[in-house]
Amino acid sequence: MNIEISPDSGIEYASIDSTKKLYSRATAFIAKIRLVVDRGPVNITVVSIPNEARIELSTQRGDTTAKTTISEFPNLYRGLYNYKVTREGYKTIVGDLNLVDEDGTLLECKLYEVGEKEDPNPCTLKKVP
Repeated sequence: MNIEISPDSGIEYASIDSTKKLYSRATAFIAKIRLVVDRGPVNITVVSIPNEARIELSTQRGDTTAKTTISEFPNLYRGLYNYKVTREGYKTIVGDLNLVDEDGTLLECKLYEVGEKEDPNPCTLKKVP
C-alpha cells in the first residue's frame, strides 16, 4: 500500500490507487466466502489403487481424521486440507486438498511400490456424475 503524507497537516493516508486495489481485493474475498458458504459442506469418497491404504486428512489447524480406503469423509467444510496416504510396501503420497476452489466428491490415489522408479503423484479430486 502506498502511504502519502498530507503537506498541510503532516497526516499519513493511503493513496487513492492503493485504496481502490485494497477495496477490490476485499470485495473479491467476501464474494468467495459467500460462494463457499452457499455451496455448503461436501462428502468426499477416497479410493486408492491398490485398495486398503490409510488416508489421514488434516485441517490447517492440525485436526486429523484417518480412515482406510475405500472410505467417505462426510460433511467436510469447504476449506484447505492436507492428506497423507500410506500402505505398507508402497511410497507415501502427501498433498493438499482445496475444497474452496475445487469441486469434486471423489479423491483418487494411485500408490507405487517402494521398488518402482515412478514417484507418487498427488491424488486427484474428481467430479462424479
